[in-house]
Amino acid sequence: MTEDDFPPGGTQFNFTEVGGAGLTHRITEDVNLLIGIRHYHLSNSDLIEGNERNPPFDGNGLYIGYQFKLGKE
Repeated sequence: MTEDDFPPGGTQFNFTEVGGAGLTHRITEDVNLLIGIRHYHLSNSDLIEGNERNPPFDGNGLYIGYQFKLGKE
């Protein structure tokens, strides 16, 4: 559930699905580099108001980041 209608004029009730693939590369013993691609799907599965009022949203994106090891084992 969201506070705002999505898309505008749609409903506040939606499901999300996220999938993708990525790589992790160790830079140092305590730091990893992350890179990948994701697909994001948002819809209410045609349960409320139909696709005319609440069409699905699909998006693709790239991500890159660092992962740090904190503390002692």
